[in-house]
Amino acid sequence: MSWAPGQKETMVNAKIQQGFLPSVAAACVLMFASTARGQTATQTCDFLPNKIYLHGTTAVKPLIAALGARLAALPNNPYTLLYQQVDACNAVESVIANPPGNISGRGAPHFYSLAPTPQNPNAYRDDTCSLNSATIINADVALADVYFSSCPSSIYVPGSVRDVSDPSSSSAPAVDYLGPTQAMVFITASSNFTSQYLLLEEMQDILACGSCARIYPYVDHAQLNLYDAEGGFTNGIPLMTYHCLNVPVTYYPKSSNCGTFIKTSFYPEPEITIMDKVARSITPTAAIGFISGENYDEHRDTLKSLAIVGPGQTAGRKAYLPDSDALARDRHNVRDGHYVIQGPLHMIASAGADNVPTRPMAQRFVNWMRGKPGMPGEAPLPFNIIDVFAQTGVVPECAMKVIRETECGPFKPYIDPAPCGCYFESQATGLSVPSGCIPCQASTECSNGRICSFGFCE
Repeated sequence: MSWAPGQKETMVNAKIQQGFLPSVAAACVLMFASTARGQTATQTCDFLPNKIYLHGTTAVKPLIAALGARLAALPNNPYTLLYQQVDACNAVESVIANPPGNISGRGAPHFYSLAPTPQNPNAYRDDTCSLNSATIINADVALADVYFSSCPSSIYVPGSVRDVSDPSSSSAPAVDYLGPTQAMVFITASSNFTSQYLLLEEMQDILACGSCARIYPYVDHAQLNLYDAEGGFTNGIPLMTYHCLNVPVTYYPKSSNCGTFIKTSFYPEPEITIMDKVARSITPTAAIGFISGENYDEHRDTLKSLAIVGPGQTAGRKAYLPDSDALARDRHNVRDGHYVIQGPLHMIASAGADNVPTRPMAQRFVNWMRGKPGMPGEAPLPFNIIDVFAQTGVVPECAMKVIRETECGPFKPYIDPAPCGCYFESQATGLSVPSGCIPCQASTECSNGRICSFGFCE
């Protein structure tokens, strides 16, 4: 199934429905390599103030780091986000396990502090600390890119987490609180001046069969930086990507897809490894991977994102980036639903029948991430968390024009009661007045049913 230039436009989405993927998969030969990364903590966590234990996805590391650095810098009552990066699906167990799981056995948690530079006043320092060997507690909040019900059946426990996609979970001991919207992006090296976009069929074939799909120029298995797990995905980044592109996760590249299969070790590649391998590829036109939009934004100097044609967009063949163009950071196409690989950050915490987190630190964190005071009666944070979201490439609900109610489900129009689209865009782009936005001080200055919200007519 090699493609000559100009042939891509003749491909149709019907391949999936017509059983195309299994037939291609039978002819595949794939090789995967893995890397191991370790880190030694240099200090104990015991003396850090107001610790909030977070377990979860690597996708939101830039967000947690930026927020953690600001919280640690609060003058009167600083907080410490202790963040252990584990696969999204495995993170949930750290909250719902009973008796509690020993989180000290899962590596040294990261914590962050501000380290401003002349070029970047929001720069942060990333450190690790060691937990007391006797520390046996539940995490306050698990962070996931997908609904728990999207996780492999070997991990997902029906009825353990309350979410809108699982009606049977009304009495679950934990609640899934939805946070800002994330996007996953396909990346190539910034030195790749040839590749600009991916058609839906190309992405589906690459995700299903890897290099043996023969999607030119992505035909070298060493240059395809895909996630792989023989037992099923537990990492939310590929789970969201596969779901949103209508590829069954049973099609991830694995031994049963191919006639002759050579494998080494199977571990999901850390995002930092994927980014490094793509950026440093000696054949940049052939190198590809997919990572979170947050991590991509931190590495735009060496990487570029590929526009995609998603489900429902094949007729017009128009490809979309998460942003309005390759240089923007406005998340315009995420906010209006044109960019399809997106979904809310999931924050899972133990909760009572009133849906309020039972652990005070969990309640603080969840409320902060949803733009509310940390606890009843507490004053709001002395900084606007929308600024942190804009800085790190996630979109608060108030800036969204569409919402989804299920995993990668249909988009529905959305108008927030306190919309912040223009304010979010101003903070994300650095433009004091983004295009199409009208500054205001009162709603009487706005027309056509708009209100003055966050300093703009919305």
